[in-house]
Amino acid sequence: MPEYELIVVNATSQNGTFCLYQPASSEEQIALMPVAWFTKSAAATSRVYFRWQMEYNFVWGETGKLSPGEIFDVTQIWPADPVTENHVTLTKQGDV
Repeated sequence: MPEYELIVVNATSQNGTFCLYQPASSEEQIALMPVAWFTKSAAATSRVYFRWQMEYNFVWGETGKLSPGEIFDVTQIWPADPVTENHVTLTKQGDV
């Protein structure tokens, strides 16, 4: 699997935080919030590295209504593949 890397330089005299996120597409509803994948703090005049590999999974958990700042706690991860493993059957506890 290829590894991706993004190097961000804080070329200012102020400390800051960088956020790597995926915006909603123009076809999606305006009410959707983007998901932040990574955040890192960077001291003035420093650089930070974001590194990742593509990985496909189904994830789920119980959090209630998601809102800005809410952290989604994953309770289970199931491997996926866009071509061969692209569906999963979910059941509610007690419905099995």
